[in-house]
Parts: sequence; structure tokens; C-alpha cells
Amino acid sequence: MRLETFRRRRSSVTLGPRKKGVNTPLAQAVVNGARKMNVDLTDPSDFEALPGLGVKATVKGQEVLLGNTDLMDKFSIQVNGYAEKVTTLQNQGKTVTFLAVDREPVAIICLADTVKESAGRAVKGLKSMGLEVVMLTGDNERTAKAIAQTLGIDTVLSSIRPDQKEQHVRKLQAEGKKIVMVGDG
Repeated sequence: MRLETFRRRRSSVTLGPRKKGVNTPLAQAVVNGARKMNVDLTDPSDFEALPGLGVKATVKGQEVLLGNTDLMDKFSIQVNGYAEKVTTLQNQGKTVTFLAVDREPVAIICLADTVKESAGRAVKGLKSMGLEVVMLTGDNERTAKAIAQTLGIDTVLSSIRPDQKEQHVRKLQAEGKKIVMVGDG
């Protein structure tokens, strides 16, 4: 189901993370997209950020989940019927997020990072100095590989939750690698 269809059917049920301390690029993109479509952004009465998965909230008495397939799996929400579409979008470097209301999937929200031109130049410059560039990301494997390919990054560690990143850096250090980490969050 497209977000436009969702808007017509349930325009009053959505997340309003703008007032609940969630200031991630994903949250901002969803809020900005909803505003452009004139969707009513109702603040949730309960709100829980689930790192690496998404968010859970109660909006007007309804349970609202916004997140990745792992979040949908955690709450036993069936989204397998969208697998082919999700794969296609991820192969294009897009992040696919599901919106579920009362444990029913109601929308797929597709987001795409804009890779800065300077990022590609930076990667090229690092590689020209003989340095190995590794991408460590929470994005799924398909999306991560598509983005890495545009940047010229050969090694990608994907689907890494925020609480797992330090562990992966320590593993690389244990292999004798000196690490410099640059992040967006």
C-alpha cells in the first residue's frame, strides 16, 4: 500500500516524533514527507525508540510501529508478501520502512540517502593513500552494498545495530588494524 492510500484511509494515525526527542534522519524524512502530503501528525501518548529496529508508539489508542522487517518480525507482523518489492528497492540503495497500525501493515515508506559528492572524493582520496575503507552501517545488506558501490567502498558490514558497532570496531582492532571512524549519528 502506498502512503498516499494510507493518508486517505487513516490520515489521523501517524507518528509525530518531532516532539518526542527522536531526531534521526529517518524520523525527520518521515515527518517531512507526511507534512508534504498534509497528513495530520498526532503526537503519541507512549513512545519507545527501538535501536536498530524502529519505533513503537500509541497514537489515539492505536499501537503504531514504524521500522524495518526485523521490527515487524519481532511483533509477528507478516510483511513477506512485499519481499520482491522490498528487494528491488533495497537493490536501488533505498531504505524500506514499514508502518503498521494495531499489528496490521498499512504502508511501506521508501527513503533514499543522498550521497554527498564529497563523500566519493573522500573515499577515493583515502584509498589513494593506501588506506582500506570499510563501511559499517545499520542499513540492510542490499542497501548498504548499493551505496558502497556508488562510493567505491569494497568492504561492507551491514545490519549492525548501534549497540554492536563498538564490538565490530574492536574486532578490526584485534586484527591489528588502526581505525578511524566517521559517522553520521
